[in-house]
Amino acid sequence: MINISTDKLEAIIMMAREYDALTPSTDPNSGSNPIDDGQIDVLESGQGSNIDNELKNYIDGLREDEQLDLVALTWIGRGTYEPEDFEEAKQTATAERTAPTSDYLMGIPLLADYLAQGLAVIDRIPEDED
Repeated sequence: MINISTDKLEAIIMMAREYDALTPSTDPNSGSNPIDDGQIDVLESGQGSNIDNELKNYIDGLREDEQLDLVALTWIGRGTYEPEDFEEAKQTATAERTAPTSDYLMGIPLLADYLAQGLAVIDRIPEDED
């Protein structure tokens, strides 16, 4: 059974998409002319964005069961677990937890895609099969 609301999941997916789009600056001191280089340093820097703090704080503010749901949905979305193994995924997430959930999740490339895929496949399972 999923303990996190769809509204919260959608908010996290939206923030994770924005977070995933941030890339670290590859040359922070390039000294090049922004017009000549297509303003690539501006596009890459992500400066002025607090999305990483927003996402971290949002995840940290969730109840523990909601955080475990996020991890399980991420694993299901990337194919580590099947949708019918949701409870097993949550048990594994509990047993293997060594760092804050936000740190773990934010270190996963394509987090938003995995969460969206996990939610999509979980939503297709009839309630009586859980």
